[in-house]
Amino acid sequence: MAFLLVSVLNLAGCATQKGADGWRHDHDMVINSLEDLSARHAEDAERIDQLQQRVDALEQQTQQQSAQIEAISGALESVQVRRRPAAATLKSGKSPSAARLVEKIGQVEASIKQATSAEPAADHGEEEKNIYTAAYLALKSDRFDEASQQFARLLDQYPQGEFTDQAWYWLAESLMAQHKSDKALKAYKHVVDHYPDSVKYSASLLRMGGIYRDRKRYGDAKAVLGRLLREHGDAPSAKPARQMLLEIDAVLKPKGRGK
Repeated sequence: MAFLLVSVLNLAGCATQKGADGWRHDHDMVINSLEDLSARHAEDAERIDQLQQRVDALEQQTQQQSAQIEAISGALESVQVRRRPAAATLKSGKSPSAARLVEKIGQVEASIKQATSAEPAADHGEEEKNIYTAAYLALKSDRFDEASQQFARLLDQYPQGEFTDQAWYWLAESLMAQHKSDKALKAYKHVVDHYPDSVKYSASLLRMGGIYRDRKRYGDAKAVLGRLLREHGDAPSAKPARQMLLEIDAVLKPKGRGK
């Protein structure tokens, strides 16, 4: 009996010792698990903070882009609002400045269209010069018919060209050489009427005076010769003009009666 009691007490002591050791082991495992969980929680919290920072940055960027889009939209709307009244004013014709602007735009467009469709100006100038040179050489070589044709061609192709005024004068000269004084007179007069600054202006007046004198139109002759002397008294044509006037006066002077 005594032996049995001692055995029971020993078993109880062993059980108690084993329970204590098991608790220590379980306690350490729980502590380690809690520490691991806390570490993972800290890592997760750090990741969450980083993600939140990225979200905040994306939201800020989105807000900035939205503000820029609104600003651009507002600017476009403002421009459209300003253009609508301007367009209405242009169409209604109520604003003189707007009407002038429309007219100016039309002129610029026409000039651009003409410039793009035309040949280079340098080519035109070279061709005009070649025709003028050929016509002048024909005149100086006494090929008067050819010269008049070439000068007429020049004036037809380049009515406002560089040599237009002189071409009219030399055309008249070539016609005079062909005894076509009527046509020549018109050509000289064209120089006088349209090119007062031409180097051939005074010479054309002198030639007109000579034609009128030969036709005994002394009044017309004195008129154009007097005009030459008033406007270009120091020109080379002035001296023969004075001589011609003296000859006309001599013709017109009453003859003295004999005794």
